Amino acid sequence: MLYELDHRNLAGEKSTKVDEEGQDYSGVSVIEHNLLGKGYFGAFADGSSGTGLPKPIRTDRGAMISVQAAEAAALEIWQSGSMFKDNVGTIVVNTINTVFLMNMKISLLKRNDCLATVGCFLLTDQGGFAYVMGDGFIAVEYDDGEIVIEKLVWDNDLPAYPVYGLEGNKNFVKDHGGEDAKRYHVHRITSDAKGRSEEILDFSVSEGLKGRLITFRPDSMPVKIFMGSDGWGDIFGRKEEWEEIIRFLLDLKSPVNPLKGRVNRFLKEVKSGTKILRNVPNDDISAVTAWRKSSE
Repeated sequence: MLYELDHRNLAGEKSTKVDEEGQDYSGVSVIEHNLLGKGYFGAFADGSSGTGLPKPIRTDRGAMISVQAAEAAALEIWQSGSMFKDNVGTIVVNTINTVFLMNMKISLLKRNDCLATVGCFLLTDQGGFAYVMGDGFIAVEYDDGEIVIEKLVWDNDLPAYPVYGLEGNKNFVKDHGGEDAKRYHVHRITSDAKGRSEEILDFSVSEGLKGRLITFRPDSMPVKIFMGSDGWGDIFGRKEEWEEIIRFLLDLKSPVNPLKGRVNRFLKEVKSGTKILRNVPNDDISAVTAWRKSSE
């Protein structure tokens, strides 16, 4: 099957005030494999703003490296037949941290530059997966019209970053009250022809540190998928409308209506009553998406 891909980054108000380009990064690519065919890949990374940390901090670099390393991890997962195994997240995180260490050794990165969440997907004829370490959104539409949207949240706005794994996650676990504390939450909304359901799944810190993984068997591949950073949930201060926003961004119909076009339209149309709120979102935002073009 064939997919179209798109991605989008946008610097938020906090970054534009200090003339920064933003700490988020995203990318998409078609991975060619001689034996397995084509794999459709997308990844986003959300760099920390570095509040309270020594400056300068370049989490934009850490975010960019996270996306590039995630592509290498996706290829390894695909080639090794690991898409339906529990070690998908381990491969993604370990690959990212290996690249972080390489850059630290030659002084291209410092530890705090690596504070970035990451999310990625891979779609192939053999199946696929979507994975997030940290917070953000995953939205999927299937052939039967079912749409599943997940908002991933860590308490106190303290998400897990892959780089914490280099330290054994010790300080992170302590800050969240221990391994068994319920600090990671998945707000899941499912809708289809029969109606809409909503649930909140609570996970322990140790469970949350595995990341969020959704797998797709060859007979249940997405028609569309959207993944994005947590900033989409607070775009223009509209926290209560995140479901509406994600549904709007998932609604991709053709290559002439890609994610960039949806985002630009949203920025123009977002209103409170009849008054435009802002020209830029509160936080930096990034997203990746794929939508099925046709079946081979």
